[in-house]
Amino acid sequence: MPRRLEFAFLGCHSSYLASVTWVNQSNCPCESPTIKCHGLPSDFERKYREFSRNRYISNVRGHDCFTFLGHWTKETTKGFTDTSAHILAEIDALEVVKTVNKENNHPHRNGELLLSLGPAPGSYFVDAYRLRVYCWENLPKDLNFILQRHVNRNKYGTIHDVAINATAGWVMQLHKGKSYEWGGELPEELERALKRGQERKATIKNLYLNHQNKDDYILVFTDGHVYVSLHKDFEIPMRKLIESTFPSTFSSGPFSWIFKPVKVTWNFTPSCACGKDQQRLENAKFYNQRGQFHLRKGNLEKALICMRAAHDFGSTNTRYRDDYYMTLVAVRSRDPTPEENITRFDSNNAFHNEFAFWKDRIGRIELLEERMRIVLNDAQQRELPNEWVYDENDNGTVFHVELPSDEIQMPIFELEHPEHLGARSSSNLTDPSKQVIMVWR
Repeated sequence: MPRRLEFAFLGCHSSYLASVTWVNQSNCPCESPTIKCHGLPSDFERKYREFSRNRYISNVRGHDCFTFLGHWTKETTKGFTDTSAHILAEIDALEVVKTVNKENNHPHRNGELLLSLGPAPGSYFVDAYRLRVYCWENLPKDLNFILQRHVNRNKYGTIHDVAINATAGWVMQLHKGKSYEWGGELPEELERALKRGQERKATIKNLYLNHQNKDDYILVFTDGHVYVSLHKDFEIPMRKLIESTFPSTFSSGPFSWIFKPVKVTWNFTPSCACGKDQQRLENAKFYNQRGQFHLRKGNLEKALICMRAAHDFGSTNTRYRDDYYMTLVAVRSRDPTPEENITRFDSNNAFHNEFAFWKDRIGRIELLEERMRIVLNDAQQRELPNEWVYDENDNGTVFHVELPSDEIQMPIFELEHPEHLGARSSSNLTDPSKQVIMVWR
């Protein structure tokens, strides 16, 4: 068999995970995969490469690199990525599907699903292939109608895949990509490519849309016509990967002699041209929103993972630093370990190491605890959704400072001494009773 492409959008802004692997008919890898990433945390890349060295990882779908469903095969064994449980637990409506899937297919597990995510809170399409049923929730109205009509007229097994972008544009593949329908708001170039594909009676080989970004897509036809819209810096790596999945005159590999050469026609439209600094700022904002979401749901450990990523991406931004410290303190409040037993050299407890490293810089814990109360109260007042949805216009909570006699809203600035987080005396206030407590947004 030719090399197989796997691709996943793991974020709202140019965060890509792509790989190509030789696999046999049992989906077992015949070689280590070629992996290319863009805009993802370096620690994630390292761990993913290590995990996939002798495994074939497929059907990766998720909101970010810490929360995605993924299947893997290795020789005679198979399983799911550790992150699969996170994405299944995050979508409330999936609880029934995964429970029934597990109970009716013993010893199969609840992760045996093919998942597609949508742009609305809690929206998804699931192919529960062990149950032989399709399930979906909160999808665009026109797609919902098409799916319902198709299920009423046809037996299970004809829907191959459903992909949805951030503006409710969608593509539904039938009969393993031999036919397809689309609707909603799709990029014009993608719509033209789909129409031309239908005219040529071409089969879709690979199709990926980003449910958190309207401009990203990958469309690959079996006849070699390729249409890609990604960050400009990822064009060359992506082109090499896709071209390696087509047999050519110079192909090499265990099955290369079986297949006729296919000429690849490459069409690339940059969806973004921002530099690395802007990419880091966008990622920091995204992961901070993810952290706020997990805080609202009471998932402190997951919130800490996202707040840590936001802080790493946007380390010069005081707001992300404060939110990271705030979440560290919240997780620590649930930890019964005495203070004297927490050290940064505890090989059995990564959180203790992390907290011990930062605790001298955190400063006044009561200010961070108050910050947490403000964040949660603000989310409740704004009636933010209980299911995840990225809002690029949401800049988070605006913090106001209440003094004994008046109220002042201060601008963002960098601390001269980060160890004194959250407090500083204003130079134009001589009265110590009117010390200004700074809380940033």
